[in-house]
Amino acid sequence: MARPRLGIVTEPVDGGQPTYGPDDLLTVAVAAEIANRCVRTIRRAYRRGALIAHQDGNGRTIRIRYADLRVWMMAKPAVPEPVSVERPVGEIRHRKRAERRAGPSENLRLLNAARQRRNVQRV
Repeated sequence: MARPRLGIVTEPVDGGQPTYGPDDLLTVAVAAEIANRCVRTIRRAYRRGALIAHQDGNGRTIRIRYADLRVWMMAKPAVPEPVSVERPVGEIRHRKRAERRAGPSENLRLLNAARQRRNVQRV
């Protein structure tokens, strides 16, 4: 079986997925298809420096080595971050509605004090 031309997706003889060697050069569109990403994501990655890309002599065509694409795709393992268990800062006390209304609340005391002050000032 002949190797596919650089950057061109060819149909393999066995009908499966095209196989690439580590040094095969891919176009941005083919790299995006392999990585299951859009072309803009691939372009952002090599402009940011996260993915190594190569230009031809004219500086127009961008090619990406298959091995570099694989390194970029496997850069971060998908493991959950460990959850740190912190001690609670305070304690929340849940009271029933009847318990809350057992005595005058602080708001009622403040309201009564404000009314008394107002009445004293009027006199």
